[in-house]
Amino acid sequence: MNHSLIRLTLLIGWFSFSSVNGENWPQWRGPDGLGVSAETNLPTTWDSGTNVLWNVSLSMRSHSSAITWKENIFITGSSENGSKRILLCLNKNDGSEVWKREVIYDGEEPTEKDNGYCTATPVTDGKHVLAYYGSAGAYCYDMKGTLVWSHDFGDFFHIWGSATSPIIDQGIAYLYCGPAFEDRLVAVDVKSGKVLWEKNYVNAGWSTPLMISVAQHRELVLCSAGRVKAFNPLSGDLIWYIRGQKSISVASPLWNQELLFTQTGNPNKLIAIRPGGTKNVTNSHIVWQASGAPHIPSGVIYNHYIFMVNGDGIAVCLNAKNGETLSRRRLQGRFRCSLVAGDNKLYITNRSGETYVLEATPEMNIIGINPLPGIDFQATPALADGRLYIRGEDRLYCIGNR
Repeated sequence: MNHSLIRLTLLIGWFSFSSVNGENWPQWRGPDGLGVSAETNLPTTWDSGTNVLWNVSLSMRSHSSAITWKENIFITGSSENGSKRILLCLNKNDGSEVWKREVIYDGEEPTEKDNGYCTATPVTDGKHVLAYYGSAGAYCYDMKGTLVWSHDFGDFFHIWGSATSPIIDQGIAYLYCGPAFEDRLVAVDVKSGKVLWEKNYVNAGWSTPLMISVAQHRELVLCSAGRVKAFNPLSGDLIWYIRGQKSISVASPLWNQELLFTQTGNPNKLIAIRPGGTKNVTNSHIVWQASGAPHIPSGVIYNHYIFMVNGDGIAVCLNAKNGETLSRRRLQGRFRCSLVAGDNKLYITNRSGETYVLEATPEMNIIGINPLPGIDFQATPALADGRLYIRGEDRLYCIGNR
């Protein structure tokens, strides 16, 4: 393996990605994968007739979240039986279709109704857009919709299907292909499609990987069954791990440049980890643990607090330094989407299409409860250009202040 070549790719990718990121929302949970936006003047009130700039019907349904880059929105969908998977590019100004790319899959892939076949959110670096369809493969296009490369990483069978989203960091795409017995974590050069490395039997679940910087080096963090693992992004070698995760990991890790926070799965705990070290650091690097973390929705760290909302609508604010619970609040409805934050506000949508807007303070006072018509809102909102992009299973809304 040519590590010098990979380092050069990382360096070039860092300049190209970071210099143009701006107000884009290029991947699952935004620029850093942490659900936080630098946007201001975000809307706080809307309904089907107020502050809805446009909405479009989606013929191919799924629960993937929208991503944005400059004037474009990218979103995926599938046919009811999963035989067709699509990547859709829309115009950000009016929701009109720019292009659509379809993949035909004639294999068998189990899933369950609440998940579907296209739950993974696509990712873009501004030159490429990558969609991962589980057993149907990964497809990378340029921004005009021309196929650059594709990979069939194998069949991944689980009764609940797949949902982990790919990420792009410094010119390399990282994909967790699973869950399944023969799962794998893969690094692919985005420009060429060359597989740089892959690790088998990672034994993860539905949690999306997170890239963090620690002591002048980078670590790729993945929550897996029984463990939180950190990998060297250049080689895929395991750096460290901690025990304490449960068998089902869904929520994404959180990171505040000092501590890493992981939601363990059932039973639901939040573990604060000091990254770094080598091999098993369970006894030395767990800083604190707190109960009551959500099973599926990911939280956010914002204004130095940890905010989380579980599937039953229990919102909680924690002290990030010691895990102390500062407040709780009950929201109405059922939730599977994850929190996002920006403009000193928190946003989360229940499955009925009501988006709660909360103050990003320990009190979490409710600013607004905003309903939208549609079916099963599980996708996480995207924040870009002072707007929210909220997806139901069959419809995408653009929300902004008029």
